[in-house]
Amino acid sequence: MDGHRFKQLTQMMDHGASRRRMAAGLMGAALATLAVKRVGGESLARGESMTVSDEHDLEQAIQRMRSATAEFMQGKPEAWKAMCSQRADATLFGGWGGHERGWEQLGPRYDWAAARYAGGEVTFEEFARFATADLAHTVHLERSQARLVGVDESVPVALRVTHVYRREEGGWKLLHRHADPLVAIQTTESVIEQ
Repeated sequence: MDGHRFKQLTQMMDHGASRRRMAAGLMGAALATLAVKRVGGESLARGESMTVSDEHDLEQAIQRMRSATAEFMQGKPEAWKAMCSQRADATLFGGWGGHERGWEQLGPRYDWAAARYAGGEVTFEEFARFATADLAHTVHLERSQARLVGVDESVPVALRVTHVYRREEGGWKLLHRHADPLVAIQTTESVIEQ
């Protein structure tokens, strides 16, 4: 999406709820057309200002995040926390529910969540990735055979995950994580807040 089209869409969002919904749908569709399904090493969809070197740096950061996730499942959050933005606008919609914003909330939450794990193995199935020179996102499934504290045997855990990365001080940091259980398509009633 070029800068002119993005400006038009954001201006539409300033003019009423129906236009906001329409603009949000158009923006989502535009982003979806930029994302590339990652199968068999296909290339990354990248913004105009993304260089091959930037792509390599991002790939390295994503691999470090995956390694940090494996350590997290061993009850060790240190590598994970080192990969995270510690700025006030960092956010989490965690796989255990709830939401946090800012490092004062995120740091303790990551410690709490890692303490729920007693081991396990995790794999990643990436569906899409998009990046510019300073922002990137991935969409993937995390499937694990996890040993959870208080549970006698390993259990399968599958999460739908979106990560948003931002370049900070020359390196990529996790700015936002949204993870929730992989479930079948739900009925209308299941999404109504009680």
